[in-house]
Formats: sequence, C-alpha cells, structure tokens
Amino acid sequence: MVRSVTLQTDGKILVGGDFSYFGGPRRGSILRFNSDYSIDNTFASPVLTDFSRTAEIFKLAQQADGKLLVGGIHYTNPPATRGLIRLNANGSVDGSFTNGALNDGRAHDFAIQSNQKIIVLGDFSYTHKGIARLNSNGSNDGTYNLGTGFLGVAYSIQLQTDQKALIAGSFTQFNGSAVKPIIRLNSDGTLDNSFVLGSADTNCNKIKLQTDGNLIAACNGGIRRILTDGSIDSGFSSTYSGVGVRFIETLPAGKSLIALSTGTVLRLNSDGSRDMTFYVPVTAYSAMILSPTKYWLGGIFDLYYQTPVMNSVIVESL
Repeated sequence: MVRSVTLQTDGKILVGGDFSYFGGPRRGSILRFNSDYSIDNTFASPVLTDFSRTAEIFKLAQQADGKLLVGGIHYTNPPATRGLIRLNANGSVDGSFTNGALNDGRAHDFAIQSNQKIIVLGDFSYTHKGIARLNSNGSNDGTYNLGTGFLGVAYSIQLQTDQKALIAGSFTQFNGSAVKPIIRLNSDGTLDNSFVLGSADTNCNKIKLQTDGNLIAACNGGIRRILTDGSIDSGFSSTYSGVGVRFIETLPAGKSLIALSTGTVLRLNSDGSRDMTFYVPVTAYSAMILSPTKYWLGGIFDLYYQTPVMNSVIVESL
C-alpha cells in the first residue's frame, strides 16, 4: 500500500507506505523515483522493519536543507527510532536526529514550521499527550506550551502562514479545556480561543488549507468548508460522508480532490458539488498534485480500468 507521496525540490518523487518490495530488492516501505518515473537506485531505501512486520509510512516531507522526514511506525532498533526519523538526502538514516519525546509511539501527521521546528501528532504519551514540537535535532521543544496535550487522538495538522497550527482529530480536550474536534494553536502552543468550530461534529480525520485561508474538513457530519474563525461556510454543501476520507488535496479555483472510504477519488467544485468530469475508481490513500489536472494517486489497487498497476497511477483529466 502507498500511503504518502511527495515531490522533492529537485523533481524526484518520494513514495512511502506499507510495502517490502517494489520492482526488485527489499525497499523497507520507502523508495524514490526520478523525475522520469524510473526508480532512483542511488537512494538507500532504509529497511525500517524487523523483517517480521512491515513499517507503515504515513507522511513524508523534505526539509529546507534537503533532509527527509519520515513519519509513521518503524520496527527498528533501538525503539527510539520509531514514530519519526530523518534521512539524509541519499536515504541513509541521519543518526544526529533523535525523537525520544515521542515515547516510542506512532506519528499520524507532522508539519515543518518556518523555523524548521516540527509539530508531530500521534498516539504517543509524553508529558503532553498526542502532540509534541521537536527541535531540529529531534529533541522536545519545551518552549511550546502544550500543557497536558489531548484527551483523545489528533490525526491531521495544517499550518497557517502565521505559523498557527490547525489540528483535527477525535479529541474532547486540549490541556484540560473542553474543545471541538478542530482547534487552532497560537504560535506558542497555547489554545487560540478566537477559533471555535461551528458544527456538532465529534470526529474530523482530515483537513486541508485552501489558498484563501479557509479549511476543507472531512468530519463525521460531512465534508465541510470552515472559515478562518471556525464557522461553517454555508455556501459549501457536499452530499458525501466525511467518515474514512483518506486524503484531501486543494486545487485552483477552490476545487478539492478527495479520496472517499468507498474506494473512489472525486473532485469537488468550489461550492462542494461533485465535478462530474472527474471520477477515479481506485482505493487511494495519498495524492500528489503534478498540475491542476494531473495527479499521482497512491493506495492499494492493482488495476486501473483493467490496466495492471502497482498501487500507484498517474491520472490526467480535463
């Protein structure tokens, strides 16, 4: 299964997920493609497994210095390498990065701030449950005021241009205060009380910022557009369930690319209605936008309209 796809600044493509092999030698759940989509055999593809279990890679990202952050669960020794690791540009493990603040847990999502600090969400139990901010060497940043963290689980994070963090999940409290399942944190980690989700949802598992600062959210009550103060945009209406949405990617003109739990990828118009010119019947978990009409989809599927594929396909539409 392919769970994450990301484009490097040099045009190469990183792919991560739950797989041990891809076109030859053991890959350890991560590999890199050249810009022509051939496998980059110069990439070390670290084996992030103990050989009895396959690692799960949920998120990949490139830092400003070219190093690569890999989030998920990695069955390697010592256990401190689990959750989030950093690779050098050639794929070898960066031993200078330690993540003891994650307490041997799974990283669901993370975001790199403009100061290169890393906010990580997961099912780890540190002093602040389910969330941590790491310094550039992986150590816990004690200046980020998270208190006791979440009661519940945080799944998805987006950073605003002012570096405030929007976080979604199935939680009911943050640092002892009752909250709804999407919150915003100030730049110092405290709760931003000027943002209050204006719906009765109890679980929001995916969020994605649009260029105008509004948020597309997949929640148990539906797929919504949320305005910058947390109120619900009444001009956006979608008939699709937000439960189990695998990814949301934003597109020009207010459109969105969304993978539903039913094994389909749809494109929504700016008002939330379905764009009837686009439909892909694959069970996708990740997407990379190559152009406004061209997308790399990754997931768990071996056919694309009767054409054999290996859990990834590039699709182009009108």
